[in-house]
Amino acid sequence: QSTKELDPEKRRKIFIQMNDLLVKDDVVVLPIVHRADAAGFSNQLEGYDLTPWDRNTWNIMDWKRK
Repeated sequence: QSTKELDPEKRRKIFIQMNDLLVKDDVVVLPIVHRADAAGFSNQLEGYDLTPWDRNTWNIMDWKRK
């Protein structure tokens, strides 16, 4: 439906319905991707936060030199 609907407001409602199918009614979401990367950071760097779910630079805007 979303690929055939041209009205932006109707498309928005369709996408909300699609999202609700995924996240309502206590549905469990299990990630299927784990990025196993090796990373090294200077001890002069603060604010980095390593996560297995995203790239090492996902929060680069928070990095600062000590």
